Amino acid sequence: MQVRQEADAFVSSSTKASVQKTGQEMLKAMDASLALWRGEYETFRRMEEARSAGYTAKLQKVVSAVCLADVDIACNELKNARTHLEYAIQEGGTLYVVEDARRMLAELTQRERMEGADHGDGTVEN
Repeated sequence: MQVRQEADAFVSSSTKASVQKTGQEMLKAMDASLALWRGEYETFRRMEEARSAGYTAKLQKVVSAVCLADVDIACNELKNARTHLEYAIQEGGTLYVVEDARRMLAELTQRERMEGADHGDGTVEN
């Protein structure tokens, strides 16, 4: 908390508005990363969705979608995860995260198949 306060004070001390804005954006990114690292998925999701509303670059939007999909999977919100991953794959072109999104979608599909084959009574369909 002290580091956050010190960083905030440093950013605020700048006389240039553009430096203050960039600094505030970096602090928000750090806060979101810390929430994710702590496993505070709902906090991360809220912060990332707020941040991503202002994204203009496709790279930002696609990377955000993959990060949100990862959180969705951790929270067992598989439909949302699928939506985010499909967006990333469709819009990502040759971006590096598209391969991660494809892998995650394949794993998600496999997981859904396995859960769909589980009858809940200890038997599994072959």
